[in-house]
Amino acid sequence: MLRCLAVLLLAALAPPAIAQENYPSRQITLIAPFAAGGSTDLVARVISEGLRAKLGQPVIVENKPGGTGVIGAREVVKADPDGYTLLLANAGATVIPAAMSNNYPIDLNNDLLPIGLVAEFVGVVMNEPIGVELRAQLRLSGKDACPIERFCALVRRR
Repeated sequence: MLRCLAVLLLAALAPPAIAQENYPSRQITLIAPFAAGGSTDLVARVISEGLRAKLGQPVIVENKPGGTGVIGAREVVKADPDGYTLLLANAGATVIPAAMSNNYPIDLNNDLLPIGLVAEFVGVVMNEPIGVELRAQLRLSGKDACPIERFCALVRRR
């Protein structure tokens, strides 16, 4: 009984919650940490249009190239943590260098919060003898199938 009374008293004395604004209530900036015209910029512009349509607020793409993405990432880290400055990062420019370096300038666990996967790029590296043979087979495989599907089908057959 005494515990229940203490909880009620604390609840009554608690300050009222301040109403938060609906997000987003203003422009969002999407930082693309590479030069305009590349694949990251293209993905950022496609995403910005989709977000604008979905959220009803402008989403501006700002290209901040340099330092293999570090300059753009630092810009986001320095911004207010209010969700109005976003980073379009990729593993090759953020996760891999951070994992391989003791002095990477951004703490990925504390400075940034991942919010979703927006695109995947497939890259294939192979040694030259297999590469030459597969390239020839891919050319003969027909033009209707997706090149990635054709490649995977050829590799599975090996």
